[in-house]
Amino acid sequence: MELYQESRPCPSCGTRLTLAGERDPAAGRVTRQEVHCPVCGTGVAFAVRGVLGPGKVSLICYERPLRAEGRSVRRGRS
Repeated sequence: MELYQESRPCPSCGTRLTLAGERDPAAGRVTRQEVHCPVCGTGVAFAVRGVLGPGKVSLICYERPLRAEGRSVRRGRS
């Protein structure tokens, strides 16, 4: 058994979601895990090989993307 982390962006708002859990690297079964983005509520699917069960996976972190503010830069004339 090993611990793992996997990150994926939300397809709707771009928030980066990170899952963590336990898995058995020898198991060949791929399990689909879905979490809801805490920012916009969109379901985001993760496919993880060897997950031991849905209770062994949790959303541990989310990071909102930096957005460029509409700032204008004034340039002086020389």
